[in-house]
Order: sequence, then C-alpha cells, then structure tokens
Amino acid sequence: MQSGRADQRGERFTAVWLRRMTALLVIGAVHAFLIWWGDILLFYAAAGYFLLLFRRQPPDRVLLWAMVLYWFPVFLSLGLMLADLMAGGAGGGVAAAAGNPAVIARAIRIYTGGAFGAILAERFREWNAFNSSILLQLSNLTGLFLFGVYGWRKGLFTRPDRSLPVIRRTWWWWLLIGAGAAALAGGIQEFLRPGMGRSPLPGFCAELARSVETPALSLFYAAAVILVFQQSWWRRRLAPFAAVGRMALTNYLMQSLVA
Repeated sequence: MQSGRADQRGERFTAVWLRRMTALLVIGAVHAFLIWWGDILLFYAAAGYFLLLFRRQPPDRVLLWAMVLYWFPVFLSLGLMLADLMAGGAGGGVAAAAGNPAVIARAIRIYTGGAFGAILAERFREWNAFNSSILLQLSNLTGLFLFGVYGWRKGLFTRPDRSLPVIRRTWWWWLLIGAGAAALAGGIQEFLRPGMGRSPLPGFCAELARSVETPALSLFYAAAVILVFQQSWWRRRLAPFAAVGRMALTNYLMQSLVA
C-alpha cells in the first residue's frame, strides 16, 4: 500500500520504508527485552527489510517465493529431525525444555520476586531459547507477508467486488481444509505423542498440517469478512472495527503492558 501511494505521489520510497522498519525494530527490541520476550515486532521489522527485494516483482513470482519461503522451514525441519534421530538424539528441543517443571519454577520465582537485573537476564534467556531457529521463523513469516503482497497485487483487497464469485465458491473449502488440518495436527499430538526419540514422521506430519491450517483458516476468515461486508446491515456494525485495525501496533503493545 505504502509503495503504491509513494509511486503515485512521485516520492522516494526505499529510504522512508527503511526508516520505518528500523523504528519498528527498536520498538520490538524494547518490547521483547523490557516487557515480554514473546515479541513478534522484531521479526516483522526484519521481514519488512526483505520485502523491498520484491517491490518490483510480478505477482506470479511473488507467489512462487511466498510458497518457497513459507514451506522451506517445514521440510528443513524434517531433515533436521531425521539427522537428530540418526545421531541418537532424543528430540524434544525447546518444547521439552519449556515443559520442564524446574524451568517453570525458576521463571515464576524470578518474575515474581527477582531484582530488575535478574528479570532482564531471564527474559533474554527465554527469548533466546524460544527463538533458536530465528532464520526459519523469518523465512516462514516473510512467506506469509508475500502471500499478502500477492493478494494486494491481484486486487483481492483493493477491489474485492471483482473477486466475489471466486470468494463465494472457495470460502467454505478454506474452512474445511483449515479445520481438517487443525484436527489432524491435534490428533497426531494427542494420540501419537511425536518427539522424545520416536520416529520423526508423525511430528513432521503434524507440522505440515499446521503449516496448511494457518493460511487456510486465515483465508476463510478474510473471505467471510469480505462477504458479510457486502451487506449494509453488517457493514454498519463492522465499520467501528476499522479503528481497531488502524491501531494494531498500539493494541498489541497495550495488551503486554496490561498483562
């Protein structure tokens, strides 16, 4: 959106975009290390830098890169799980550490009664533990952003009226695919208990299902909003939520401050 508007006004875009992403990076760092280690803004800013590479790319090439970058971490993780199993690893990784009662007890003790320095160090440790695969997360997120770029270039958000026939034909399919993938991932996790030295195949299948679930359900939600927004009754009642969307960054930071 910002790129198109800058072109229309004949303004330089790259320098402005880089300043905005750097500002977002700083805000993310403050959020991650002084408020909550589960920050996503650092990744958003980093992915934002990479988006400049696709500013002049045609939509079909953007879609190809979106698929490659989004699913690359999934298949790489399968290779890493196989390598770990062949090397005699037990699996579990960050998830196993996160569920360790001693780790949980230490975190509760530090966050509830520790000095500021101890809390800061704990937050750094947790951020590092949960972001050990930072390049894979960045690849996945950049792929998601590029799906959005593709949708924008194809007019799905600027002129949804032109896409209504396709949306009406496909929106329930996205729900069935997304809900089916979610059920599959949950079933594998509940009944097969992947990890901990077992075959990596169930874990890979669960991860692959989740990677399908996320975009499929997102498309269903977006399509549902577009369809109901065509009706005047719904349009009047959904309009106030536009203000929430315009303050997404503020809302995101406020929930961390409140919580």
